[in-house]
Amino acid sequence: MAGIGIGIGNVYWVWLYQVTGMEPDQGERVMQTQGVVRAMNPSRGMVAIRVEEQGGYTIIEMLSSHEIELGDQISWTDGYTMGSCQYRNLTKGWVAEVYVQNHDVSVHSLKQQLLA
Repeated sequence: MAGIGIGIGNVYWVWLYQVTGMEPDQGERVMQTQGVVRAMNPSRGMVAIRVEEQGGYTIIEMLSSHEIELGDQISWTDGYTMGSCQYRNLTKGWVAEVYVQNHDVSVHSLKQQLLA
């Protein structure tokens, strides 16, 4: 699979298609969200991702031992889906299953959301 994207801020419309002959305009349109890791509670595997377009934080729980650090660029195509989802670390180059705890969390609620 490959993609062609048109960027609008941190949200990208991505045309997915197979390299084996399918034209890009025949692909499926998928909204991709992107943010930056701004806070963490490593002892609990909790991560807060700042999403500028949404004006808040997405809180995920890491279900794997993949390395993640403050400043990492993270993207996902599941929008506001809660529970088990695949997230991509664009900085480190991995894709992992995470558990999405919450979206649109305010900066004032971060400590509570990260179980700190």
